Amino acid sequence: MSSVPIPEEILHEVLLRLPLESVSKFRCVCKQWNSLLSNPSFVKNHFDLAVQNEKPNFILVIDVENGYKIIRVNQDSLLSCEPDSDCGCEPDSECGCECCDEGSYLRYPFQQLQSREVTILGVCDGLLCLLTGGMDEEETPDIICFWNPKTEEYKKLPNPPSEFSCGVQIVENNSDYGFYYDCSIEDYKLIKMVAISGESTRLGVQIYSLRSNSWKNSEKFIPYKSSSLQRSSGVLVNRALHWLLITPRNRTSNIIVSFNTCDEGFADLALPEAVENKDVTIELGKLDGCLCLLVGSLGDRADLWVMQKYGVKQSWTKIFTTTKELIVDNNIMSNAMPICRYKSGEILMPNLEGFVLYDPKCDKAKLITIRDICGASEVNQVESYIESLVSLSSFTYVGQHDIMEDISQEN
Repeated sequence: MSSVPIPEEILHEVLLRLPLESVSKFRCVCKQWNSLLSNPSFVKNHFDLAVQNEKPNFILVIDVENGYKIIRVNQDSLLSCEPDSDCGCEPDSECGCECCDEGSYLRYPFQQLQSREVTILGVCDGLLCLLTGGMDEEETPDIICFWNPKTEEYKKLPNPPSEFSCGVQIVENNSDYGFYYDCSIEDYKLIKMVAISGESTRLGVQIYSLRSNSWKNSEKFIPYKSSSLQRSSGVLVNRALHWLLITPRNRTSNIIVSFNTCDEGFADLALPEAVENKDVTIELGKLDGCLCLLVGSLGDRADLWVMQKYGVKQSWTKIFTTTKELIVDNNIMSNAMPICRYKSGEILMPNLEGFVLYDPKCDKAKLITIRDICGASEVNQVESYIESLVSLSSFTYVGQHDIMEDISQEN
């Protein structure tokens, strides 16, 4: 009996709904399937469908005694563990207690540089933009790469120019970054806003393109000043990146600056009226696909605001008011930015020991520790993440350099 070929459009729709592991395996079935499943358009559509149907997992950067590590934590298992227990585990120990959730360590690019700080500059379509930076006393340049943790492929970015064509020098201090997908030309990009010599009220703009593997300087400086003493990463909402910056017309208060990832234009967004020009600490984040602000007063109060309708000042809504002591570690507001809200109303927030599950209805919080970081010095960063098979076309993989070094030593 002869087989009837499946129409390609039907095959395409069926394969789109397969789990990522199956898609990866089915590339080996035949040349036709490999070509279809490796097509960038299919990979992007498969990821977009996964975003609608899957819970994101979490990527954590942790600071341990001998350097930095990155672990992946499954969201479902995270919520099933018992909170508020002190297991007393040591770093890197074989913890078997039930009070800690289990994460999985990830090998990451340039992990052999143990003394270097690791920062995630952004997450986009299953890719991470990773910065491996020298410590304060070192003068070694930062290493930036795009990295797919699922496939372990990475692309090391070339160093950006040190000056603009007009001769203005770039001051290499803590820059503001943003990682995004330019849908107009199907390209992954990194924007870097830099301080420039002799200027205290303007920033320079540099943009890296994966497609061209090169940096481009914008010849127009933007009228903002960085508000942070540390590197900051843009928050991606509504196809725009957002940062808290300072304008020359108001040097004592932050504003939200947006960068449209399609036309690459800048604009200002208003803060809630109750927050504008107030002596408060503000951290910017994303919750339920909306911009949010965690606002801390000089006392012990902390408020969470959400912009329910993008770009509309009047849509800022206060979600809860609580005490910093309940949700914030060491008074560091950036460590407590909400990353997920559940149907129950509970809000998941990072913590130096793992996570805090906060219930605004009763103003109570539960500590959720992570087995693989019990006893670690602290969790430095947490990012939501959904896996993908997006290719960087670099054919460079984590551990590949180490293997080549081993082979050369044997020879």
